[in-house]
Amino acid sequence: LSIVFPLFLILLKNSNNLKNQIRHLVVFLILPITISLIISSNVIAKSDEAKVGSRISSIITDNDTSINSRYRYWSHALDFIYKNPLLGSGIGNWKIYSIKYDAPYIKSYIIPYSVHNDFLEHAAETGIIGGTIFLSFFVILFIYILKTIKIKKNDFDFMLAYTLLFPFLVYFLDLNLNFPSSRPLNLFLLLLLILLVKINLNKKHEDI
Repeated sequence: LSIVFPLFLILLKNSNNLKNQIRHLVVFLILPITISLIISSNVIAKSDEAKVGSRISSIITDNDTSINSRYRYWSHALDFIYKNPLLGSGIGNWKIYSIKYDAPYIKSYIIPYSVHNDFLEHAAETGIIGGTIFLSFFVILFIYILKTIKIKKNDFDFMLAYTLLFPFLVYFLDLNLNFPSSRPLNLFLLLLLILLVKINLNKKHEDI
């Protein structure tokens, strides 16, 4: 994704400096990523779950325990939303209701305190209306990002588009697979992204 996305932005630009943009992409992005992958593959033990290959396989392999657990948590949340569409369980209460759903699979008192999908978890805790409002926040942020970068032939800043749009897509993907809303560091990075969007959007308005 880190490589394909910048290439997509370059093709959207469709400018005369296409060769220079691709050269910069290779030198400052593809080459460092390749070197990092080579180093990590030789430093991290094959049995370590932090290994890149292990992390990728945990997402795409149906037999992996983590992905099967995610499917189960998602189905539990969807069932709860279906049965409690208006009020939900109450903010912070999903970890209580999840025990009932996941009781047959609980081992060593480890409970599924998160749905591993923040959109489903917010909908389960606050109802469909609350979940929709939570989703709309990111939809609005995405619209503001598009307004900021203005992907047009004569008005396009590659670095600005990459700096704003790529982190948003990564965070949005994380929202669907994990629980960044419960992690202060992730929230700090989200606030930083919002600040960058706001600053650049105001700057464009001043230029106009």
